[in-house]
Amino acid sequence: MPRRPRLVLLHGNENHAGSLFPDRYSLAEHAGDHTPGSRFRRSCARRRRIRLRTDIWHARPDGVCSSYRAQQGETSDERARKIEQDGYVVFRQVLTATELGRLRDTLTRHFEQHYEIEGLGLHQPNAAFAIPELDWLIAHPAILDSFREVLGGDRLVFTGNCDAHMNMLSWWHKDTSESRGSCFRGDYGSPDCRVYRAGIYLQDHLTGQGLSVRRGSHYTRSLTEGPVETVATRAGDLILFDIRLTHAGQMADPIETLLLRLGRRLRREREVAAIKARYQAFLGKPKKLSVFFTYGVPGSYTDEYLRFEYLAKQASPYGGAPLPLVERLTAMGVEFPLGNNDPA
Repeated sequence: MPRRPRLVLLHGNENHAGSLFPDRYSLAEHAGDHTPGSRFRRSCARRRRIRLRTDIWHARPDGVCSSYRAQQGETSDERARKIEQDGYVVFRQVLTATELGRLRDTLTRHFEQHYEIEGLGLHQPNAAFAIPELDWLIAHPAILDSFREVLGGDRLVFTGNCDAHMNMLSWWHKDTSESRGSCFRGDYGSPDCRVYRAGIYLQDHLTGQGLSVRRGSHYTRSLTEGPVETVATRAGDLILFDIRLTHAGQMADPIETLLLRLGRRLRREREVAAIKARYQAFLGKPKKLSVFFTYGVPGSYTDEYLRFEYLAKQASPYGGAPLPLVERLTAMGVEFPLGNNDPA
């Protein structure tokens, strides 16, 4: 009886799936290799404990996720249907390499001096107010066009909500502040709720550790409903997602989970965050930067979210909106009530 095909690791060209596997190993499908050294190679593969996400990945010479390629050819109507049904959509390569470099420099300089500790990483809440240099990004014409496409109209409202992150750990949550009573008091699953968040990662996330979502979970308050999907992105991509969508960023590994619990129990998050940073440096994990900000269409749900944000800004130490941001948004035809310190 012939053996069942199995997956083994063979030495290969570094350009073949090189970003998927360590030490320049490549993937091959094999039906009973009895050549000298084959048992040793299979043993090495087991010890390395490499798990293949075959539902997401297919081995390719360029190591690019097949689902990533499929989304590149989506039409405008398909993107609108996807965000309505799944709760998110990806626009490919919206930012240029020059723009990414500018954004990376801005965030790196800012986080050298200003941040709050969250998820054992660095977090800048109210970033539209605290980092004036982000004005060009928030009012970026291509990003505004993307919002208008999926929101189905020319009128946009910038809610003032914006966050910048560096090396933050995350967990399943919604951006509707459910732990604080929720910013929406009415019908949570209403299709009239059209408040979307932009997510921009400044590095590739083709094998995870970027954004994960529970598809279709924007119609329920539950954090456990909906199939889990890892969103494959490259630096320069734009993710738009419903703020009701259950999602997570970089999940903690077992050591980081212990550090999270230790920091919370001892109430020494800053010191434990420094330990986590050294741990990640030891593992060779690259620096991870991201920015998120929120737009909506005029309506009752956007008004509710604006009032919620207004109360948060009242307790903010960052002052009013930067004038360049207000001017850019006005020039682009975007409404910005919080820019005038107006909650509605």
